[in-house]
Amino acid sequence: MTTNSFGRIQLACWVLGVNAENKLVYPNAASGARKYLLMCPNIDSADFVHEIIETNRDYFNCNREFILLISKNTCQELTIDQRVQLESTLFLFGIENSSIIVWEESEELEELFQNLIIDMIEENRQFDTLQGSSVVNIKLTKKIARDMGFQINKNNEITQQLDNLFFRVNIKTGQIFVEPGFCRDCQKSCPVNKKLCIIVDDYGYSNIPDLVNLRLIAVLVAIRDGSIKKLEGVENYREDLEYQIEKIIEKCKNCEKIKTN
Repeated sequence: MTTNSFGRIQLACWVLGVNAENKLVYPNAASGARKYLLMCPNIDSADFVHEIIETNRDYFNCNREFILLISKNTCQELTIDQRVQLESTLFLFGIENSSIIVWEESEELEELFQNLIIDMIEENRQFDTLQGSSVVNIKLTKKIARDMGFQINKNNEITQQLDNLFFRVNIKTGQIFVEPGFCRDCQKSCPVNKKLCIIVDDYGYSNIPDLVNLRLIAVLVAIRDGSIKKLEGVENYREDLEYQIEKIIEKCKNCEKIKTN
């Protein structure tokens, strides 16, 4: 979230490198994006751009703006032939709203991002009345999760262990639960609400179809790499995942049903 003289905006930014696991996430990230920024590794990046777009051509919204960022540190000058080759690659996929920016100093990128924020705020005003409730694309999310090695049970749930915690992610409802290991063998109905609050924010562009899918995939990855406990809330510390998890564990430890076992 950023607040400046232009207004308050919540940005959902996905920074994806080119590797095997991230390529599985690209389709979901691409389908929900409002703008696409491709940070090209060098001046001869036409093949890189072609591969990324071709691999995800069914998911990219080609009516959106595509911006190719090329560092001047990797090249002395962008020749006309190289520019034409890059523009031809975009045109090949029907992308008409595009630009190629050669940057040198970090201040140039900061200015670019500020201008993007202005554009998004203006665009958001046009879409305020069109925003609907988020939905989960179950088929696509299941495919990505399975490709990443997660097992999905008949209830459309994925259970993932982190230390002595068991996280349960429901692909169909989008709900996420956590349970301490000492509760696993309890057969009694549980009075403790173990649902975690990891929501798609109402501000900015989070509130559109497919970003719920991104949230679920992001949560699964965060559980796998152990970073989920470090996720922070927006308004106060009670929204922090570490705090939420600690409170659930505390309530489970004080559960009367455990004490009577």
